[in-house]
Amino acid sequence: VISKSLQKSEKAIYAASLNPDGNSLICAFEDKVKIYKILLTKLRFIAEFNIKKCSQLIYSHGGQYVACKYGKGSNSSIAILNSLQMTEIITIKTHGEPNFILWNEMDD
Repeated sequence: VISKSLQKSEKAIYAASLNPDGNSLICAFEDKVKIYKILLTKLRFIAEFNIKKCSQLIYSHGGQYVACKYGKGSNSSIAILNSLQMTEIITIKTHGEPNFILWNEMDD
């Protein structure tokens, strides 16, 4: 049911991550990153961020922050989003392309 909701709204999903509490989902599309609330039989759109071609998304252990890796090579960046206030906190420019991103276990 959820995959049908996403198929109707967008074309291709580049990355996705489920909040640790299981109540929300964040998906990266070609031109945006969108947050959805998971309801019983469907998804409800909550917010979107103008982050293009995000290749990796990961929620913090507490679920209040999301790290988004986007760009290629020396143009790679990591954006930190607040999933409670629906704001972008900071964008970190990297000097090389990171292989993966992760949160510390004590981040909640």
